[in-house]
Amino acid sequence: MGRKSYDIEKNTGLTPLAKEYIKLVVTEQLSGVQEEIRSVFSELKVAISSMDNGSALNKRMDDIVSKIAYLEKRYKEDDKFTLTKAKMINFIEEQDIK
Repeated sequence: MGRKSYDIEKNTGLTPLAKEYIKLVVTEQLSGVQEEIRSVFSELKVAISSMDNGSALNKRMDDIVSKIAYLEKRYKEDDKFTLTKAKMINFIEEQDIK
């Protein structure tokens, strides 16, 4: 999102009334969308709170933690004697080099 509306506003040739009309139409549409989003989020909150997935979520979290531990171990073992970009960045950050 590089450009903003005020960057091109003077080049549109629209009258002040036309600009105000466009702003009002957009604002009305956005308020309707915001209400729909709020409604969907409230329904999702109710659905999530009513579900009893505590054990499934805990199992999934345990799987993720074990995979991260495996990857950390593998990273330390495999890359022990190699110089990688990540190691250079970590070294620069640890030594506070600018």
